[in-house]
Amino acid sequence: MEYNSLLEALEWRYATNIFDETQIIEEEVLQDILKAGNLTATAFGAQAYQLILLEGKQWRERLESATFNQKNVQTCSHLLVLAHRTDLDSAYIKEHAAYMEQVRGLEEGALAGYERGFVNFLKALDEDKKNHWLAKQVYIVIGNLMTACALHAVDACPMEGFNAKLVDEILGLEEKNLNSVLMLPMGYRSEEDKYARTEKVRKPLDEMVIRM
Repeated sequence: MEYNSLLEALEWRYATNIFDETQIIEEEVLQDILKAGNLTATAFGAQAYQLILLEGKQWRERLESATFNQKNVQTCSHLLVLAHRTDLDSAYIKEHAAYMEQVRGLEEGALAGYERGFVNFLKALDEDKKNHWLAKQVYIVIGNLMTACALHAVDACPMEGFNAKLVDEILGLEEKNLNSVLMLPMGYRSEEDKYARTEKVRKPLDEMVIRM
């Protein structure tokens, strides 16, 4: 099942608490969802994030304590961990600028101004502000992932409620220069999930939009 209408898909979706463990997301659908995450717009086009896709029940068991044994993690088809990079520095920016020049067929050094501006932006941030800014990029990505899931009638649930330090340790993310920020369990809703049958609650549009 897929939705042709974006609004219809968003009306259908909800934050899934229990998945049907017998249903697994097909690879073709999974690739579309991951591509949507990869195509997300982020500041400076830097893609200073990583998507860690966990497949198989062994990961659920290893992450049980770090995710407080939440049912959506324990029953999902696939679990995405969204992390931001911890090595975003002048060397990373230089390499990324060179890659952009290559992809766009530009001369070497054509994006020197972009590179300088990005480096100067980062220099103005202390470590806490930099990490906060990087984490916000990840929140943009999860929005696109959730929308892509909905269009494919794949259920998902955005999660902040986990022990990020422990998750990083279990997955060896520190060695990969990554810090986990969010999780996205994905799969297909279970009949046991009572929230699948509750009415979606949203304020009327004219209360949410201020026209000026």
